[in-house]
Amino acid sequence: VRDLRQALRRPLDIDGEPFVIECSIGLASAPSDQLASLLASSDLALYEAKRGGRNRDELFSPSLANKINAEKQLLQELKTGLRAGEVVP
Repeated sequence: VRDLRQALRRPLDIDGEPFVIECSIGLASAPSDQLASLLASSDLALYEAKRGGRNRDELFSPSLANKINAEKQLLQELKTGLRAGEVVP
């Protein structure tokens, strides 16, 4: 990841103007026969990297998945409660 970031930091010259690329990266690993799992895991890691600020990388872990899934569940419960009049904005 460090080498990729260093390569991207080198400014590109576009019509005489320097242009620097910044990116957030989500990293994950999975067996080669589990492409869907790999994509889902790297997407969660990317979401967390972006949430943490610009130009970051995040490595997927089960605890990260648990944290994000708990937040999604809470958000869904709040939406349901608002619609049912159980929560007042």
